Amino acid sequence: MPTLLAQNADVLVAMDDEHLEFPNTALFAREGIIEQLGSSEELPQDADVVLDHRGERVWTSESPFRPTRQPGA
Repeated sequence: MPTLLAQNADVLVAMDDEHLEFPNTALFAREGIIEQLGSSEELPQDADVVLDHRGERVWTSESPFRPTRQPGA
C-alpha cells in the first residue's frame, strides 16, 4: 500500500464543502486516502513518499477526505 507523508505545511486546506483550514499541519495518506492529520511530530515518520511543505499552503484534492483523526480532536 503506497503511503504519503506531507509535513510542515503552513496551512492545509481541505477541499470539501467547508474548505476547512488547518494551520501548521501534516497529513498521512495511504492509497490516496487521508488517514491522519496532525503535527509532523505526531504522524508516522515512515512513508513511501515524504514531502516537506515548509512555507507552503497545501490543498487536498476533491477525492475522499476521510481522516481518522483531526488536529485538536
